Amino acid sequence: MEFGLRDLLTIITVVGGGYATVRVIETKLARLISDVKELRATIKEIFHALDELQEGRGVIESQVSTFKTILSPSNLDKSSREIADVQARLTVAEDRLSGLAKLHNGRHPVIEK
Repeated sequence: MEFGLRDLLTIITVVGGGYATVRVIETKLARLISDVKELRATIKEIFHALDELQEGRGVIESQVSTFKTILSPSNLDKSSREIADVQARLTVAEDRLSGLAKLHNGRHPVIEK
């Protein structure tokens, strides 16, 4: 078996091709690792944005619940009754005040000692 220049050139070509392949794989792997880091950062931002949206949704749901309670038919009926009662009392107070104003008539009578 003879080992010649041709065989040496073949072995060098095969080893060089293998080395080049390994370098290409390392480069692709480094780029892939970089892309995974960027994806993780993007996913973290997305989760943060979703958390903020859920917090906002919770606030809105709380506000809607409060408005629903305030504007419920039973609560509105109760409020209407209270307003009617206050208006009736105000009318009575105005009538009594009007009567006092008529007695006074804008002038004070002279008070003798």
